[in-house]
Amino acid sequence: MLSNNRIIASVSILLATNDQQILRTAGKALDVFGFKVFRAVSLEDAQSVLANNAIGILAVDLRQPWAFELAGSFRASPSYGECIGIGPFDEDQTLMPVAVEKGFSGFVPLPVAAESLPEIFYKSAGRIFSARSYKGVEAQLGAAILLEKNRELESRLKEIDRSMKVAATLAARGFSIDEKLHKSLEILLEQLDAGRGSIMLLDTATNELVVRASIPAKITGLRQPLNGTSVAAVVTKSGVPINRAEGERAAAFSTRNSEEYKGSAFLSYPIAGSEGTLGVFNVTDKKAGPFTDEDEETLSRFIDRIATIIENAMLHDKLRADEAALRESEKRYRLLVDSAPDPIVVHRDFIVTYANRAALKFIRAERAEEVVGRDVMDFIHPDYRQSVVDRLTALVSQGLSGLPRSEQKYYRLDGTIADVEVSTTLVTQEGKPAVQTIFRDITERKLMDAELHKAKNLAEDATRMKDKFVSLVTHDLRSPLASIIAHLRKVDSLANGSLPEVPKAMLGHAADNANRLVEMIDRLLDLSRLKTGSVKPRMQPVAARSIGVMAIDGLSALAEEKGIAISCEIPREVKVMADRELLLEVVGNLLSNAVKFCKKGDRITIFAPEGMPSTIAVKDTGKGISPLIIDDLFREEVKTSTTGTAGEKGTGLGLPLCAEIIAAHGGRITVESEEGAGSIFFITLPELKPTVMIVDDHEMARKIFREHLKDLDVEVLEAENGAQALTMMESLAPKVVITDVYMPEMDGYGLLECIRNHPTMKGIPVIMVSADATEERQKLAMEMGANDFVLKPVPDGDLAPRVLRYLG
Repeated sequence: MLSNNRIIASVSILLATNDQQILRTAGKALDVFGFKVFRAVSLEDAQSVLANNAIGILAVDLRQPWAFELAGSFRASPSYGECIGIGPFDEDQTLMPVAVEKGFSGFVPLPVAAESLPEIFYKSAGRIFSARSYKGVEAQLGAAILLEKNRELESRLKEIDRSMKVAATLAARGFSIDEKLHKSLEILLEQLDAGRGSIMLLDTATNELVVRASIPAKITGLRQPLNGTSVAAVVTKSGVPINRAEGERAAAFSTRNSEEYKGSAFLSYPIAGSEGTLGVFNVTDKKAGPFTDEDEETLSRFIDRIATIIENAMLHDKLRADEAALRESEKRYRLLVDSAPDPIVVHRDFIVTYANRAALKFIRAERAEEVVGRDVMDFIHPDYRQSVVDRLTALVSQGLSGLPRSEQKYYRLDGTIADVEVSTTLVTQEGKPAVQTIFRDITERKLMDAELHKAKNLAEDATRMKDKFVSLVTHDLRSPLASIIAHLRKVDSLANGSLPEVPKAMLGHAADNANRLVEMIDRLLDLSRLKTGSVKPRMQPVAARSIGVMAIDGLSALAEEKGIAISCEIPREVKVMADRELLLEVVGNLLSNAVKFCKKGDRITIFAPEGMPSTIAVKDTGKGISPLIIDDLFREEVKTSTTGTAGEKGTGLGLPLCAEIIAAHGGRITVESEEGAGSIFFITLPELKPTVMIVDDHEMARKIFREHLKDLDVEVLEAENGAQALTMMESLAPKVVITDVYMPEMDGYGLLECIRNHPTMKGIPVIMVSADATEERQKLAMEMGANDFVLKPVPDGDLAPRVLRYLG
């Protein structure tokens, strides 16, 4: 092994720059490492140094305008070794390639990091040293071969003896890592014939080197920062040993231990582990001159053994610390669990191994021995045992972290049965998997739930009886009322206009009130049907504008008669999710009320409010609503009916009916009003989801397509052929169409052609599906404008991503 001291001493460095910071930082670091460093601040100074000294390494600041000229002069010198460039390579990306072309082999980026310089320059020095050869060595070797072999054999025997001592020391049981290091240090100092030394290990937590063993012991425990410039720090970071002869710079050590090595030869050697440098071995006070190459080789072999033992000992210490921490954690866990308010039981292989105080109290046990060691099934009601076995088996065999909460019945030791809510998790007990069960007594809650359920059923029965009674009564009232109205009309027609004014007016009032009573009965019947569930909304996408237009058509004559302007301002593209007929009834009712409470010159508008999706609003400029009744408008049990601007009467049931209809949709009606300034009624419906249309003449195929799309938040429409699909698309255009190719009446190609030729639907994405997907058919579909072609049967997970792509 080559002496590091000889390598460094054989190479001189010229540091050329006018940057004083670089001269101080780099110069000091290289001085500390032991290099002989010349400094120059100009081209003339540098050339003078080259002319008068054998420079091996030129380190030049590439920002200097004369840098490359100086490099050329250096290459022409007889001692030329290597050029190292210093520069801002991150800022100027072109600088390094140019320097490489000029022959530079090493680079130091700005700002200069002192700790990185020794390794860079040492490697360059090593290459230069290796390149220099000495003639005549072969001849000298011939005569000494036999003697050298004998010496080598003797050295090997001594080394084996030393190795046995170190191995025995390091392998000894009962020693701590520090004791092993100290004994190893004693043996190594003896073999190296040195008086003092230390072993320093890296503390990764603090990024410091710690003296773990030293002779004499007074510096044991000393710490040095790894980011410092001490020899130990440099050796640890570079992984390169440093060998100093007596009298060379020892001040490189940090101030606290510099006196320990002052004026003495010393050797600092890295302790290399499997994942990086573990620390350094320092030795000084050799009794017979400097440390030799043979000393370094001896130390290298022993350090290899020491490194392995150190790693094993550190791992052992870590395991012991982890075990202690685990025991402490288990102790804290047991204290917490034992004092937990909820009952907790741990069991392994269905045998109870632990029960906390709350569990013992719940089970009615006085001592843990009454529970621990028993089969957990002894405490579980027979109706639940098999399901518990299945759940626990799955928990352990599949390595699940836990199971969803469940309700079970447990036996207590006194024979009583309790309802419990159980939470189960997999835990480790003494290094083996176990099951932890936390349960809560819900017996009282179950009794309360049963009482509430009973009360709810009674209330629902009463409501059903009331609704049935209302339905029967109102239905039975319609017939006699219809007869009364018919007879009143008959009397009026028989009189043939001959009745006096007073009897005629009385007859008219009777007919009007009878008609109002019929209207009220109809409203009550509608409310009853909604509440009993006999009428359920058939939800589908509906064009909101068409609802507004149809409602206006039914009331335009009455509005015109009163001089009221009505308009629908809902855009054509607005869609809502609703039952078309029921929504029309609600909008018509709100519009009828608006006409009733408006006068000549007022205006009624049906619109879609901005920022309120799935909402239709009816706004009027009429008389408004009194704040005294506005909160009760939608309650059927409170009469809020008022007279219209033309004396119109109402039943007071129209708005409650509207509220019930929209509630059945999953929506709500709200109102904003200012008395004397008008009102706005808002119908808010469930938000409309993107619509996907499936077109296939086979019901099973449509069902399969639905299954493929179940994870997408979309509404699915179905059509049996292309013709039916086009009819449906006229009222609601879907976001995506999935169509089979072969269908009766109109096939997939015909549907695709109609869609692409339609002025408003031509942009709808179309996915063609067929079991007969020859290359010609796919090509035809694509040429006609299909967006995609899928082969039947559709693989799982294939269709949904395609649809999602077109939904945006």
